Amino acid sequence: MGAHYFMVFLGRFAQIAFMGFRFYRVSNWCYLTGFCLIGIFYSGLPSSIVLFIVATAISSFSLAYLYSVNSCFDIETDRETGVDNLISQGAISFRQGCLLSAFPLMMAVLFSLLVATGTFPFLLIALAIGTAYSAPPIRLKAVPVLCTIVNGATLSLLFLVGYTSFSALTLGALQLFIYLCLLEMPSQLVHEMIHSEADKKQKVNTTALKLGSKRTVVVASLMLLSSIPVAGYMYLSHLISSPLFVAMCAFPAITILLFLRRYDNQSLEAMKSLRKKYRNAGVAFGLIFVFILMFVKG
Repeated sequence: MGAHYFMVFLGRFAQIAFMGFRFYRVSNWCYLTGFCLIGIFYSGLPSSIVLFIVATAISSFSLAYLYSVNSCFDIETDRETGVDNLISQGAISFRQGCLLSAFPLMMAVLFSLLVATGTFPFLLIALAIGTAYSAPPIRLKAVPVLCTIVNGATLSLLFLVGYTSFSALTLGALQLFIYLCLLEMPSQLVHEMIHSEADKKQKVNTTALKLGSKRTVVVASLMLLSSIPVAGYMYLSHLISSPLFVAMCAFPAITILLFLRRYDNQSLEAMKSLRKKYRNAGVAFGLIFVFILMFVKG
């Protein structure tokens, strides 16, 4: 009898866990924890495994909140584009979605109290502008140019969350933050291109809609290109090592080719393919970046 109840409990727990996995879109954001890891290792090798876990947890809970709050206010767009949104599918109500969003928000704030005080302001800024991006009445998602900058800055701020968990803020960290923003914003532009039709119906005037497909590809390529001088300045200022400088130049140089190959083909499938390849390239770059920071000083 006890075994039966245990199996029922286990089944229910697995069902809830799977719904949480979907609602918080873990499969979408798990690779973005790399921003935090780069911040941790750029500050030096972690001095405490507990602090390392706490900093990573802050990043993870922040991403869970940002994605879930976006699901609460992108119901119609997600329905149009087929995004796995439990609210638009009727599995949970809008009210329940908002309550579920509050959980990772509280956890991120609570965990931030366990690390250096310099971390909390950057976490607060990331959560505030991330909320303003998705939620009315501000809804920065519908403001051209600003929507792209805000999205890139919000996710890149997780780098500073990781960095300041172990070290005080430095000029080098701020420069690397700018570099990462310039890499994240092209990803956001591709996302906007994929959602262009749905955004147009919902009167969400994104940067991609404002520019048009071809000019958006050009702007994304220019952002990637502009990251190379940032890397060069950091190298000349002795803020990064030679291997890291090579990696920081190689990634935008290679991925620019991915974007320019799509200049004459902005079909939905082509853009989805570009997003997937860019994300995979980002994960590979992040691993190389962390490896260099771990084993090649500076």
